[in-house]
Amino acid sequence: RERRSPLTNGARPVEHALIIFLLALPQQDKTRQSPMDTKAPPDTLLAYASRVLREANLAKKAAWTREAYARWKKGDLPTRDTGEDYVAPDYPGRPKDVEVVAPGRTARRGKGGSLEKRIAMLHSFAHIESMAIDLSWDIILRFHGAEHLTDEFFGDWLKVAWDEARHFEMWASRLVELGSAYGALAVHDGLWESAIESKESLLDRLCIIHMVHEARGLDVTPKSIQRLKSAGDKKSAALLQEIYEDEITHVEAGVKWFKILCKAKNVDTIQTFHDTVRSKFNGPLKPPFNTAARDKAGFTEDWYLPLVVRKPQDAGGARPIRKPADQAPNKKAQGTDSRSTVQCQAEAHQKEQKGGIAR
Repeated sequence: RERRSPLTNGARPVEHALIIFLLALPQQDKTRQSPMDTKAPPDTLLAYASRVLREANLAKKAAWTREAYARWKKGDLPTRDTGEDYVAPDYPGRPKDVEVVAPGRTARRGKGGSLEKRIAMLHSFAHIESMAIDLSWDIILRFHGAEHLTDEFFGDWLKVAWDEARHFEMWASRLVELGSAYGALAVHDGLWESAIESKESLLDRLCIIHMVHEARGLDVTPKSIQRLKSAGDKKSAALLQEIYEDEITHVEAGVKWFKILCKAKNVDTIQTFHDTVRSKFNGPLKPPFNTAARDKAGFTEDWYLPLVVRKPQDAGGARPIRKPADQAPNKKAQGTDSRSTVQCQAEAHQKEQKGGIAR
């Protein structure tokens, strides 16, 4: 699916995107605030979730996320109003002036050696973090009625949303410092399409988004950090290092709640993970894996190595990887590259050697 702004008619100059971003920042002049700015703050966590998910202004998404987290930590924010019906939108509010294209048609990031390529890399990071704000709120709102959830669940994912809001603001500011801005380049919706594919089941969502995608981010981010350092961009490398440490805790949250829910449902945890990946994830799990970071998140090799489909030419002298015992010879291979509705998954794996965060 492609969406183009009627104001820009395709590619937009960096200066135009910069002006749009600056205008989106909170203004001191009250006369410039939108009607939504004058509304009273939401009175519950789920009301915040509904507002953030439906807001198109990314600066406001981040600001309301920070506000909600601060109130939650103070104990000043109940989870829900029992008389209110909270429904998650099928698609979150997003900036209408940002061009959305099919995966594979976004700017190539390469190794980030030139300023242009580095801006493309950081722009993709900013977009991923902006979508991650919505994904973190969506798991709170969409699944708030699921069984076996406590306030600890909502607190954990609100903390993740707060991290993602900070991460987006970090990259948005860094892009401005480099003479660009979020929205200067086209983006794709692949990550949200993965969320839609997993919207019917909390276990599916935890598995696909917060374990498979986010763990892949742990695998590829160290290489991106090194490329930024090699390009002489120490500030961006330091930002990415800070974000990388946060992302380990996000995978940890996914593993934690996957285990809790499987135990509550009296099902085998790792077998359920394997079954979910095989049925819901399009594409193989590809090495190399960042075992140290995954282990730190509690995501040990017994979770993911049985799901790897090794190509014959990869056998070499590397340590053997177990093939799933229950994979019949005539069963569709897990390595099939499907670009149907979960397009970003295949794209992320295909481009992992080119640098970037994959989620």
